[in-house]
Amino acid sequence: MKIKRIISAFLALTMVLSMPLYAFADINQTVSAGFGEGQEQHVTVNDNVSVINEVNAVFVEAHAPGSAADKNASAEVKGDVTAESYDSFSAVYAEGRNGDATVKINGNLKATVTGSGNVNGVELWGRSYNGSGYAYANIGGSITATSNSAACGIDSDCGDAFVTGDVSASGSKATGVYSYCEGNVNIGGDLKAEGSANACGAFLCTSDEKQQTLTVNKDVIVKCTSDDPSSVADGVRFYANGGKAYADIKGSIITSSNAETAGGLRFISTGSDGGGCYTLSPTYFDVKVGNSIISDDYGIAKCNDSGTVDLLVENEVKAKNTAVLLKDNSSLYEQASDGSGYCVNQLNLTVWKLNLNDRGNVAELLVDDDEAVAAKAFEKKINYIIKVQQPTEGGTVSLVDSSGNALKKSNNYYVAHEGEKVVVKANLLSGYTVIAAYNGVGEMLPLLKDENGNFYIIVPKGGGIYISVDIEESSSYSSNEDIRKKPVPVVAAKKTAKKANPLKIKGKKVTLKASKLADKKQTISVKKAIKFVQKGKGTITYKKIKGNKKITVNKKTGKITVKKGLKKGTYKVKVQVTAAGNSNYKKAVKKTTVKIVVK
Repeated sequence: MKIKRIISAFLALTMVLSMPLYAFADINQTVSAGFGEGQEQHVTVNDNVSVINEVNAVFVEAHAPGSAADKNASAEVKGDVTAESYDSFSAVYAEGRNGDATVKINGNLKATVTGSGNVNGVELWGRSYNGSGYAYANIGGSITATSNSAACGIDSDCGDAFVTGDVSASGSKATGVYSYCEGNVNIGGDLKAEGSANACGAFLCTSDEKQQTLTVNKDVIVKCTSDDPSSVADGVRFYANGGKAYADIKGSIITSSNAETAGGLRFISTGSDGGGCYTLSPTYFDVKVGNSIISDDYGIAKCNDSGTVDLLVENEVKAKNTAVLLKDNSSLYEQASDGSGYCVNQLNLTVWKLNLNDRGNVAELLVDDDEAVAAKAFEKKINYIIKVQQPTEGGTVSLVDSSGNALKKSNNYYVAHEGEKVVVKANLLSGYTVIAAYNGVGEMLPLLKDENGNFYIIVPKGGGIYISVDIEESSSYSSNEDIRKKPVPVVAAKKTAKKANPLKIKGKKVTLKASKLADKKQTISVKKAIKFVQKGKGTITYKKIKGNKKITVNKKTGKITVKKGLKKGTYKVKVQVTAAGNSNYKKAVKKTTVKIVVK
């Protein structure tokens, strides 16, 4: 919404000049700057600004005459800005026509509507009315916008906004940032939106030959409190209308909805040529998420003709329904007009891990068999980040493909596709060898060896590969690197003091159905029964110390077997886990209790 108000410039100027420079009292009148009759072009207020039932708290309009040497207008408030109104308003309004309009607030900005009106914390208009100016806002604290109707933290059309703290919006329809045409929005803290009907963290609509940039230095947190399935909470929503948009979310995107209709990233088209997978003008999105996407519905939604997307998620996409949705309810999913293929080719996804839904998929279209095939093809093109933890001593390890070549890179990460073989290559000092390799964080699964004796893993659907290794030093070599290649007596090697084994475990709770136990025995993997907080060094063995006689523990695998006929109840099984250690680490013995509940 576009709201403007020019007050009596004489009163505003008198109010500003009469206040002592050192005071931080409250100014109860709109601060106005511009080229209107009686207005000051550049205004500074050394106090807080607090207004009630005004159209703006700070108003700047740069509409300079052609003869002006300085065509810019500005207003600076050294303290906080607080604005409250019963009707619709924008607490800060800056419009650059023939010149730049700049607002600077050193403190916090708070805008509240107590009635039924809408509210903007900051509203920016640049190059309006065919002018050549621009609009800028610099907020040294946080922005909070609250309304019973629509609330927006930053509403920008060709403007730049820089906020040191958080940006928060709360209302029936809440939007943290709405940015159209071009501009840069940089938020130093969290971006938050909570709506009783709909909520969106950031809404970016591109425009022909224009460029937008959104940076959020912490998390995007969005919540919709409605139970209505038509109500949606989106983390960041992109509209393709030509041009380019760049988004860098350095934390996580976390979205939730009472109706479980919440998404992380959504890419939507605003127009199409009627036959292809593009808008009237090409659109390009470059999006980075530094941590995870966590959502009540889908993680990423890509519509049929919403431009080309290069997307990096450095951690996990965890969505209750589908990690990647290749259409939404408002758009048909179609082939390109030239028959060259499906539009999913426009989504270039690099990610560490995608969770599988209860149908065993990470990507879905859910329309017909042909499009299901397209979803499967897309899954094979996902670039999964392959992470590796280097050993603390003895050299390094690298990862190669089945032909021994270095893995390809995407966004500066080594990546591989589902079904491809990733092999551990050791680059160790003389006398060291890799004795085991694992995949996982916390709970680590051992890798297999191929026919050449190399540890390897096949990239699973959903990815999530984090390789670590156990390195062992032969006792026939000294720990002194200068003479490592010279054999030394075994007796000398035994003089080294060994390190404490890092093994650390924690028992879990496992639930079994009595109905299944009535017919046959049930088995529990060690992964489900015991959490390895820190993996141990050396061979791991298991032993049951105490528990019901119908419950046994496999010595080598740790697998727990519950025999047929165990009745309903809660059973505690005490398990001993031993890490044998090696030439560098001592033996470790840890005990924990696994709780088995039979219902």
